[in-house]
Amino acid sequence: MIGARSNRTSAVVDLFCGILGKTPEFGLLTDEGRMADWVVHVDTDVLPPAQVLGSAVGIKAQEGVPYITGLDKLLIGLTTG
Repeated sequence: MIGARSNRTSAVVDLFCGILGKTPEFGLLTDEGRMADWVVHVDTDVLPPAQVLGSAVGIKAQEGVPYITGLDKLLIGLTTG
């Protein structure tokens, strides 16, 4: 779902959220928490596999929030199915 927000939390936090029916607003659930602090520019003519790109960015950014640029020219006209 576009616009969905989630944090990677522990099983205990998820359990309590499920029991209470509420989730505390922190981290990536807030607008401030979603502000990028890494800009990653991908310069390639071939669309990289999502798993490889995500893994490489995750290894570098660690706890940061990345903003990925440079893929727009590869995603134009891409269809699903």
